[in-house]
Amino acid sequence: MLKQKLIQKLELEYLAVNPSNKGKGVATALVEAGMQQARELGINIFVQSFPAARGLYLRLGFTEVGYASQDASKYGCTEEYGFSYLAYEVPKEG
Repeated sequence: MLKQKLIQKLELEYLAVNPSNKGKGVATALVEAGMQQARELGINIFVQSFPAARGLYLRLGFTEVGYASQDASKYGCTEEYGFSYLAYEVPKEG
């Protein structure tokens, strides 16, 4: 018999900031709010991030745990289309 292990995690869904607010700390505040909630709940965070936000997550203590890409040239894309999987492990108390 297979046993299933339930893993609790908090997912930060798609976060976006209006380009006119870039560099004002809005994205950092949004992610930090999610991190605070995760700490209060004692649940780790998992995110899927496009390259533009990867540095933000790394700067805030997330670890890259995977990367995926696809060939989007048939859709007219000339750059690599990919995203990173990142995780934030909530520090254990005590």
